[in-house]
Order: sequence, then structure tokens, then C-alpha cells
Amino acid sequence: MKNNKGQAMVEFILILPVFLIIFLAVIDYSNILYQKYQLENKMESVIELYQNNKISEAYNLIGDNLLFTVDENNNITTFTIKQNIKILSPGLNLILGQNYEISSERVIYDET
Repeated sequence: MKNNKGQAMVEFILILPVFLIIFLAVIDYSNILYQKYQLENKMESVIELYQNNKISEAYNLIGDNLLFTVDENNNITTFTIKQNIKILSPGLNLILGQNYEISSERVIYDET
């Protein structure tokens, strides 16, 4: 009978980095989805404040780390919020880059 205890340890050590990279990529991707969800919620609040002519409160809600633009043409208003997210996982940052930009855009048509 052979003793296979060493073989299992070698296989585990070889596959461990792959599992860690996949695990970190899943965490980063979950963070991107969560930040996108937060950005969408913030966009809804900002549009509501903007439509109620509370523009200063809308800009206070956005804060300094987000890029917010409003483009008004005739009866069409376009709201855009952009945010950079730092990617930490080794494999995902090669694909997406060190800083990944998420954005949310809404177009509102004013019929009045």
C-alpha cells in the first residue's frame, strides 16, 4: 500500500491560489453590483429633489466623490452620475483596470 497523504497536500497547494483569485473576484464583482445599486438609489433621490427645486440639497446628497451632470435641452433633462470603484482582486483588475467607472443616467421629458 502506498501512502497518498503527500499527494493530497500538493494538489491542495496547487489549486489554492486559483480558488483565492476566484473568491476575490467574486467579492469585487459583488462590490461593483452593490455600488451600482447604491448609485441608482441616489439617482432617484437626486432627481426627486431636483424636480422639487431643491438643487442645493441634491448636490449635498451627491457629495464630493461622485461626478454629477445635468444637461437641459428644450423639454429634455438628462441626469448623469458617475463613480470610480477601485478593483482589488489580482485577476479582475487586469480585465477591468485599477479603477472601474460605474454610471447611472436618466432622461426626463418635461411636458409642461
